[in-house]
Amino acid sequence: MPCAGLAALALLPALLAACAPTAAPEGEPVPPAAAPSAASPSAVADVLNGSEWRVFEIDGAGLVADSAPSLRFAEGRLSGMASCNRFTGRYSIGAGGSLGIAQLASTMMACPEPLMRQEDRYLRLLGQARSYRTDAGVLTLTDGDGRHLRARK
Repeated sequence: MPCAGLAALALLPALLAACAPTAAPEGEPVPPAAAPSAASPSAVADVLNGSEWRVFEIDGAGLVADSAPSLRFAEGRLSGMASCNRFTGRYSIGAGGSLGIAQLASTMMACPEPLMRQEDRYLRLLGQARSYRTDAGVLTLTDGDGRHLRARK
């Protein structure tokens, strides 16, 4: 098998060269990097970046009395109070109001059953949110099935 190892080693430079970035042909200008447009994710993310919201509706239902679920967006990170537990995660914004939420995690304190049910609904819907909209100080996050949660600043 020493010959097979030598053959593989002989092919290594060719494989690496095939993966290298290509340059513009000599004499042709290299195009500049595209500048962010108003519809680029980095420009759109500013709408939510640094904002804090108080949830007032989860899938069309009001909240358990004296509960205060919240949501905070900061530089790609998401955090807040789910009902009785704190949570954290990551978010990304895309063109056309698209939203991605990932890596949600929360503390796991036990709470009264109504709060636990509300928290479960909140975190499930938050994790499945696919789009966002802001209108008159209200943030609406909507999942792929049209269920939504709404919050105010």
